[in-house]
Amino acid sequence: MTTTGTGNSVGTLAKLVNLSERRVQQLVKEGVMPAPIKQKYDLVACVNGYIKYLQDKAAGQKTGDNNLDIHKERIRLVRAQADKMEIERDVLNGTLIPVEEAEHAFAGQILKCRSQLMSLPVRIAPLILAMSEYGTIEALIRDNIKEALNELSGSAWPDDINADETGNAETRPAARSKRKRVGKQVSVPQ
Repeated sequence: MTTTGTGNSVGTLAKLVNLSERRVQQLVKEGVMPAPIKQKYDLVACVNGYIKYLQDKAAGQKTGDNNLDIHKERIRLVRAQADKMEIERDVLNGTLIPVEEAEHAFAGQILKCRSQLMSLPVRIAPLILAMSEYGTIEALIRDNIKEALNELSGSAWPDDINADETGNAETRPAARSKRKRVGKQVSVPQ
């Protein structure tokens, strides 16, 4: 019986690579070692395949469906840790806030806007009763709407997200708009 080249049994190959015959057959099935021709194995090709398999496994490369690519997993872990550190830095710098705080602040602004809009009829109705000219009534409504909008635009997001029981929170002024009015005034017939 020859131990070099082709024509060797699974038992001979198993002894050579210090594996069981069943494990040799599994490695052939996984494609690590070439399949036998007429139940005879090519020792050189099988040993080379097994050495490459062990080298890949030692280098942390994927060698089978159940094994993880350790190198890629480490890279993924390092990236996740870096992302986490960036988020923590942004929170500490005040450039990132939790979603709940942003939702709470936005809801406060919506309530403020609703309050301003709902108060318009109550403020305007008694004044309109005393007026009889269309242009004067329209101007009064427009002026009150502008006043409400100016009050809303005069405050930005609350500095203190946790408002007191009345819903009041300290606010900081928003940046003033540098936009100019475009278009021409339309006069309404009286």
